[in-house]
Amino acid sequence: MKRSPLARRTPLTSTSQMERTGKIRPVSKRRQKARQSAEGKAGQEHMARVAALPCVICVEWGMVQQSRTTVHHCIHGRYSRRRAPDTMTLPLCEGHHTGDLDTSKLALHREPAAWKSLYGSDTDWLSWVEQRLGIDR
Repeated sequence: MKRSPLARRTPLTSTSQMERTGKIRPVSKRRQKARQSAEGKAGQEHMARVAALPCVICVEWGMVQQSRTTVHHCIHGRYSRRRAPDTMTLPLCEGHHTGDLDTSKLALHREPAAWKSLYGSDTDWLSWVEQRLGIDR
């Protein structure tokens, strides 16, 4: 059987870089400084609270969440390469976020247009997160 030139030679795994190589990728000085600022610490705390929530799509569409919750920075309606702020994050299961391990669901980063047409813009779900976290705006 002929192999596609783009086929992976090794299977995807869910292990972290630390578990694979025994090394942690160094964090840039700029990123360290940003994380240590008051805004950076508040963003990290917010993302930890978001990560503790169940997948927004699985809950609202009555699906069974089969993988852990990951934090997604909103991408719809943005036209720059800069990442959205940490306050613009959603809890998504791995299947609805990247779809690397759980391929049974429509993954946002694999098919953003199809995801948007089926579930709506990811920014539309920010109010759901704020409601669950008890944030008043």
